[in-house]
Amino acid sequence: MVAVRLVAPATGPEWLPDYTQSIERVLNRLSSSGGATWGGITGTLSDQTDLQTALDEKQATLTGTGDVPGLTAALAGKVPTTRTISTTAPLTGGGDLSADRTLAIDPATTSAAGSMSAADKAKLDGLSAGLVLIGSNTFAGSTSTFTFSSIAGTYSALMLIAVLRSTISATGGNVGIRFNGDTGNNYIRQVQNLVNTTTSGAAAVSQSSMASFAIPGNTAPSGAFGRAEFKAPGYALTVNQKRIGGLSSYRVGNAVGNLGSEHSENEWLNTAAITSLTIFETGGNNFADGSTVWLYGLP
Repeated sequence: MVAVRLVAPATGPEWLPDYTQSIERVLNRLSSSGGATWGGITGTLSDQTDLQTALDEKQATLTGTGDVPGLTAALAGKVPTTRTISTTAPLTGGGDLSADRTLAIDPATTSAAGSMSAADKAKLDGLSAGLVLIGSNTFAGSTSTFTFSSIAGTYSALMLIAVLRSTISATGGNVGIRFNGDTGNNYIRQVQNLVNTTTSGAAAVSQSSMASFAIPGNTAPSGAFGRAEFKAPGYALTVNQKRIGGLSSYRVGNAVGNLGSEHSENEWLNTAAITSLTIFETGGNNFADGSTVWLYGLP
């Protein structure tokens, strides 16, 4: 190695040409001699204080994962390849994590659950919805009437279902139905009755309510309730007077002559859309506790 020491004159700019020429001569000599090692460090390593300090801070030897800060904790959080993915029908696939795994769902059959094709989904979406419960009420205490109000006009028909008993001090009472709060004589009805094996019928016009059907009263056998189902198709149309038809049945005693059923056809002489329906005990008596009515909309 060639050691070079360049000393500049102490004062004055007149030394610059000689100094420049001296550097050129030294560089030419170094480039031609081949004896210099660029980048070499001479002297004792401990004398290079900055370098020694930096080296002292380095890890001497890596003997395990504990020598790398945070590596052990990071590895502990990894899922081992022996971990398995188990499936049950209709899901298939799975296995350990030593390789890529694919999960799949078998197509559904008539006897097994599974995936649905896009075509089948489109068919399902095209089916009409079932009955929609608009509202219900269970009577408790002194109540003789109930009104379903603000009925939306989005259904094709209304269905009223009732399980009722009257508190009248007799074997039976009667129930009436009104629309839109109309209490005028704007209803007509025709009723066919069956008691035991005897059939009878009656018709009436200019009535203040429709569907006057019988239900058990307070002296009927304990737990005896009447039931009724009525439908009003086209209830939201404004071109037709509204018709409602239905069936009801009751038991007011334990003899065959105490069993009855009724089929009634009724009409409200009004073309307005039905927006409310009131059911009431025609004698002003209350409905017994537990009596319940439901109103449904048909798609």
